[in-house]
Amino acid sequence: MSGWIPSQMNVFAILSLVLSLIWVGGLGSVGAVVLGHMAKRQIAASDGQQTGEQLATAGLVIGYIGIALSLIYVIYIIVLASNISG
Repeated sequence: MSGWIPSQMNVFAILSLVLSLIWVGGLGSVGAVVLGHMAKRQIAASDGQQTGEQLATAGLVIGYIGIALSLIYVIYIIVLASNISG
């Protein structure tokens, strides 16, 4: 196979998954979503030379869940604070 080029794992896909698992009060989730979309775009444009689409997808899913949980938490705190003061 003289023309075969090995595929390379996309770094943004790895970072997306790592950030989604770290979470850091929602900031990791936002970074995971941004990097996940960037990774998927780069992988699609690489014509098969980059891999990691599943990692990027996992980072996106967990990142979006983290953002949703952060928003729910913020709403809960606002409601709790308004009940205490009112």
